[in-house]
Amino acid sequence: MLKTLHGYLGKELLRITLLALVAFTLLMTVFAILEPLRKEGLGAGQLAALFLYTLPVMLSFTLPFSALFATSMVYGRFAMDRELLACRASGISFLTILKPAIWLGLGVTLLSLVLINFVSPPMFKAGKDEVLRNVKRIAYNKIQKKGYVQSGGNMLHATDIDEKKNLLHGVVMVRLEDTPAKEKGNPTSGKPKATITIVTAEYATLSTSKVEGQHAITLTPYEVVGPISDVPSGHAQTESLELEQLRQVPLPGGMKEKPAGYSWTRLLATYDDPTLHPAVSKALENYRWKVRVERFANRSQKAIKAGKPILELRDKTIQYEIIAPKCSRKKDSVYFDSIPAKDGIAAKRIKLIWRESDREFHYEADQLKVFFRAKDDMGLAAGVTLQLSGWVKQTHPAVEGVLSSPTLPAISIPHDKALDDRPAGELLKHPETFTTDATLQEEIDTFRTKGLAKIKRKIVAEMHWRICYGSSCLVMVALGAILGIVNRGGQLLAAFATSVIPLVIVLVLAMMGRNMISNPGNSEISGVILMWCGIVVVAGLDLWFYNRLRKV
Repeated sequence: MLKTLHGYLGKELLRITLLALVAFTLLMTVFAILEPLRKEGLGAGQLAALFLYTLPVMLSFTLPFSALFATSMVYGRFAMDRELLACRASGISFLTILKPAIWLGLGVTLLSLVLINFVSPPMFKAGKDEVLRNVKRIAYNKIQKKGYVQSGGNMLHATDIDEKKNLLHGVVMVRLEDTPAKEKGNPTSGKPKATITIVTAEYATLSTSKVEGQHAITLTPYEVVGPISDVPSGHAQTESLELEQLRQVPLPGGMKEKPAGYSWTRLLATYDDPTLHPAVSKALENYRWKVRVERFANRSQKAIKAGKPILELRDKTIQYEIIAPKCSRKKDSVYFDSIPAKDGIAAKRIKLIWRESDREFHYEADQLKVFFRAKDDMGLAAGVTLQLSGWVKQTHPAVEGVLSSPTLPAISIPHDKALDDRPAGELLKHPETFTTDATLQEEIDTFRTKGLAKIKRKIVAEMHWRICYGSSCLVMVALGAILGIVNRGGQLLAAFATSVIPLVIVLVLAMMGRNMISNPGNSEISGVILMWCGIVVVAGLDLWFYNRLRKV
């Protein structure tokens, strides 16, 4: 008899759970993801692939709700049709009647934990990659509809598009940047000021890339005019930048990597080694870059004081030799400056010797800028570029008259043994062993104490959220069955309303707790207690209603 009863209830629970799962999953996937992307320009094939990739993610959210809906409806109808009364009259315990719902809750809990921790993250990543492969199509669609595509402070306009050839004609790229005004004597010092940079091109192509941990489309313009910057003084100025620095302009796609997209094993690994997190690795690379430039500037200054030439700027085919009277550092550049003429005494100018294969060129100039370009700067590979400015003269082979700034080939980044041969994480732990810049040391210490703590808290919050969400399925499904019996919710609307109540309680408390844990300013213990409070409340309601029904 019990086997027949459990088989009957189990079949009904599975049938309605599957029907609800299909309905809820299709509704959420179509209206929350596929329909917005369809409007952005993705085709049917891309949407079908994206549906498969996002299916596990959606199932992890809709499965508990579907099980709740099924238990409240099945047990509500079971009570409404007086089948429960017949079972109780036959001496069958209330717990025995609830066994199919408990088994369903255990199955949903296990499946939800597997989906959210191991299946959804790689599929979610594959879905992001699918969007990346079609982000050009989205950009083209926006340009065709609106005339431009915008992301953050970047805006791209094109007058005509040839999508088959991947060409944009009549390109205008506008970049708006807010920079603090800190000039001495400036009445607006400390307040942000807007700088608008405009780049125009005859035509351009689009490609996909990854910039600072974000999926992006990259504009590559040709026959460039600009960039022209409109500074707050109202005067337009053309910046002197090399063409290769303008050829690639990243347009972030806004799909940042977050712990929510990590598998459980990656969450544990990132917690143990935060440098695996893109934000940490990016910040660490930025600090290492600043240290690299500082160390080169310090070595150059020592060589100048000792009256020695600077010889470390070289790679396999090119070597630069620099002889300069003084040196200074500014951000990612090192400047070698001459001493101007005074009282009839000739100026001490910079001397640069460029050696390549069997060729040798000698220059004298007022200033030499050595620019260290990071690997993701404007989408270009890392390297060092040199630029002579001011009064420039080629002395060997001798050239008559004063030259415009000559084009000097870029070289690869010089090897810094003390920096490159040590683990990257050491810079965060012991910045004083790498840099003497007190400001940079303080910046690194602040990031270590606050930035790393925030990232670790986010990882802890994500881990608790997943365990809490998966574990809550059992108590929620049990409560759904009990409330279905109490309210005799065999009707569709009654079952739906009954199933929403425990779900909302658990999700709201869990989300509040996750936000508290993620914020380093709050107590982590308080966030954990609040997150698990939802399960405790629902479990308490389970016991209270069960005890009440057991006595009936």
